[in-house]
Amino acid sequence: MKAISIIGYHHSGKTTTATALITMLSQLGYQVGSIKDIHNTAFRADNEGTNSWRHRQAGSRRVFARGTKDTALFFDQSLSFADMLAHLSGDFLIIEGMKDLSLPQILCITRQSDLRGAEEKSADDEGLRSDLTVAIVVHPALCQDDRVLQMRSCGDIPVFHLPRDTKALLALAVGKSVEPLPMVDPECCCECGLSCEDMMRAIISGTRQRNECRMDTSGSLGIKVNGKPLPIVPFIQRLFQDQIEAFIRNLKGTEQADRIEITIRRKDD
Repeated sequence: MKAISIIGYHHSGKTTTATALITMLSQLGYQVGSIKDIHNTAFRADNEGTNSWRHRQAGSRRVFARGTKDTALFFDQSLSFADMLAHLSGDFLIIEGMKDLSLPQILCITRQSDLRGAEEKSADDEGLRSDLTVAIVVHPALCQDDRVLQMRSCGDIPVFHLPRDTKALLALAVGKSVEPLPMVDPECCCECGLSCEDMMRAIISGTRQRNECRMDTSGSLGIKVNGKPLPIVPFIQRLFQDQIEAFIRNLKGTEQADRIEITIRRKDD
């Protein structure tokens, strides 16, 4: 599943941009998932006093709330990106917010000062533009800065004015979206020669390819826990595989084994 994120300051048109991309991708027949990051500390996915809230208060870690029109799954914690990703599938993932993710980013702006990069940031400026930025989006209805309204590019970053340039933005989003990297600790992997963060920057710049990630391509060993693949760095893959094959070779009838499958089912205490 390829992903791209949409970032920007408050009221810069992030949701409008996200829903436009989701709509067009869906109309083209793609399976689309999305994540909306909400920074409002007062926001709760469930409300105190509801029956589903009472289930969670009683100790249930995951609660399904099924209605006649839809179904919601509540967790008792704020999930990491990797945890959310494990519950998603499809062709494209549109993320609104989560600016710290190492993914291609579409930056929504309303004034020229929003273009200040991370290297230029001051104490009161987040510096949203970075080497992860692949496009800049302006919604004229939200922008009062004439200089921004006339922009077509910012350096080598293209600027799109919505809704006029919606189809062009869609083409860029499809071309620039990337399957998320495993984001493992550099001390555990770096077999491609880069950290996952640096690898993503190299992919975005065009100097490396996504299929060069050794986590995806180097091993012939895979482990699933409760049906979900467990990411394992290549070094650990080789250790597991060497030990399993050494043990299996001592069993009769396994001399020509091309594929080995091991399943462990834990019984409840």
